Amino acid sequence: MKLLIIGRGYPTEKYKLNGIFEFDQAKTLKVAGHDICFLAIDLRSVRRFRKFGLEKRVIDGVTVYAVNLPIGNIPKQIRLKLSSFALKYAYKRILKEWGKPDLVHAHFITIGAVAVDFFKEQTDIPVVVTEHSSKMNQDSVAPFYHSLAKESYSNADRVIAVSSYLARQMEQRYKVKVAVVPNVVDLKSFQANLNDTKNRVLKDKSITAKDDIEKEFQFISVGRLSVEKRFDLMIESFAQAFPANPKVKLVIFGDGPEREKLENLIKTLELNQRVILKGFVNRNEIALAMREAQVFVLTSHLETFGLAAIEALAMGLPVLTTNSGGPEDYIIETNGILLE
Repeated sequence: MKLLIIGRGYPTEKYKLNGIFEFDQAKTLKVAGHDICFLAIDLRSVRRFRKFGLEKRVIDGVTVYAVNLPIGNIPKQIRLKLSSFALKYAYKRILKEWGKPDLVHAHFITIGAVAVDFFKEQTDIPVVVTEHSSKMNQDSVAPFYHSLAKESYSNADRVIAVSSYLARQMEQRYKVKVAVVPNVVDLKSFQANLNDTKNRVLKDKSITAKDDIEKEFQFISVGRLSVEKRFDLMIESFAQAFPANPKVKLVIFGDGPEREKLENLIKTLELNQRVILKGFVNRNEIALAMREAQVFVLTSHLETFGLAAIEALAMGLPVLTTNSGGPEDYIIETNGILLE
């Protein structure tokens, strides 16, 4: 089957998480034997330096067309019109060079909206929209996104959510049937070493602030350092649970707008030697770090899926997470704890 997958971008060495959910799916479908074309509509600001205009390349066997328009933070309606222009412009070349797809699969509401609008009006190609965005996971969705979703979901041939929690929210709000298809997990990078289970926390054991452990005990977390991820809650909870145990550490991978605030919090709590912010690294480095850790922690306010927690489970780590939506699909008594 010829599949055109449309997303926000594709991962690069510098911007490792850009479009990662969509592109991972494209690679997986390619391996499964489908003919895949990936279209990236990248509207990030000029600060994320990349070649302007339309480019074509092949990455991991996937044909990639990318429209790079460095416009950044402009009014949403204008962004939407530019996304629509980018899609139409790129599709003309895709149609000429790669051919007509059997199916279009668009990810995230803004990309999904322009894809549904164009392909349902101009072609007979079926369109699937997959929703990942936490914008659609809120108790109250902003009017702009609500209007887009209401029209796009009702006109798409199929609507998908990446978790049961998100699917329920969408079905209740928009009165459409929503299938659940989780994000893809890279099992080449994240794979448990079955001989290393001695380093894991067993079901009938626990660790407390008073425990005299023989070697370092490490909590690990991965995610964007943003308000909704609640890394401040994680750090404060760690300080309260382990106020003076030098062998217990918390290592956090990721970067984002809250980094300076979190660094100040770590300094205030005098945790500089035991809470470490590692910044962005590649997947292989994260996998290696998970192999050295004992527990994965997630403290988000809302998660549509929680890919990093799934990757930790794949590595054999138990997961300690807030009951934030997505994790309810895969955290059970034998692999972790859901915190209310």
